[in-house]
Amino acid sequence: MAFFRGTGGAGTATFEQLPLAISEGGTSATTVASARVALLPSYSGNATFVLAVNATEDDIEFVTAAAASAVNYNDATANFTGILQEGGSNVLTSADIGVSVASAGVTGGGVSYSDATANFTGVLQEAGDNVLVSANIGVLVQGYDADTAKLDAATANFTGVLQEGGSNVLVASDLGVTVQGYDADTAKLDAATANFTGVLQENGENVLASADIGSLVQGYDANIAFLNAATANFTGVLQDGGSTVLTESSTIEGGTYA
Repeated sequence: MAFFRGTGGAGTATFEQLPLAISEGGTSATTVASARVALLPSYSGNATFVLAVNATEDDIEFVTAAAASAVNYNDATANFTGILQEGGSNVLTSADIGVSVASAGVTGGGVSYSDATANFTGVLQEAGDNVLVSANIGVLVQGYDADTAKLDAATANFTGVLQEGGSNVLVASDLGVTVQGYDADTAKLDAATANFTGVLQENGENVLASADIGSLVQGYDANIAFLNAATANFTGVLQDGGSTVLTESSTIEGGTYA
C-alpha cells in the first residue's frame, strides 16, 4: 500500500508515490520482496527453514523443515516421489501385485491364510524337501491303522509278523514250542544249586550224579593208584586184560623171582 505526496503550487504541482508506513497499515516497502522482509522475522541464519506459528500462537517464526520423506502415522495416504525401502530392500506396492507377488485368489498359486483350500500347481516344499500330500499315503508313508503299534501304546497289536533284523520276534504262543517255558526247577546260570526233575544230559549222554557212585563208577579209595602216584599200593590182585600182573613175589617156572 502507498500514498501520494504532492509538491509545487497550483497548476504546477507534482505527485510522487511513497510507501505507507507499517504503523499506518503498510509495509514501508516499494517491492513485494522488500515488503516480505519488512513484515517477516529476520531471514538471517534461517536458510531452508519454514514459517510456522509459534508455541504461544501470537506470532510467526522460522522452524526447521521436516525431512522430505518423513511421514506422519496419522497420514491417510503417504505419497513418495522415490522408492521406499526397508533395510535396503524395496517395499512392495500395489503395482507389484501380479508381477513380483501373486494376488490372493489368482489362478497360479495365490493363497491367503483365510483360504479354506490352498491349491498349488507345482510341488510344495519345506527346506528343500517335498511336503507330503494325501496321494503319498500308502506309497511313501503308512496309512493310519488302529492296529499299528504306537510308541505310547500300552499294548501294541499287530496283524502280521513282527520282526527285528529279519528274524521273527518271539511271542507268547512260542513258549513251549520254539523256546522253553519258565520252570522253577530249570537250572539258571546264577543258581548255586541246579535241581532237575528229569535226566540231565550232555550231548545225548546222561550226566553222572551222586547216585551213580559205587554203581556206575568207582567210589573214591585212597588205595587206588593214581597215574601220578610214585608208588601204587593195591590190597587185591592187580590184573591187566584179565591176567594177573607179575610182582616181585611172583613164581616163575617153579621158582621165585627175586
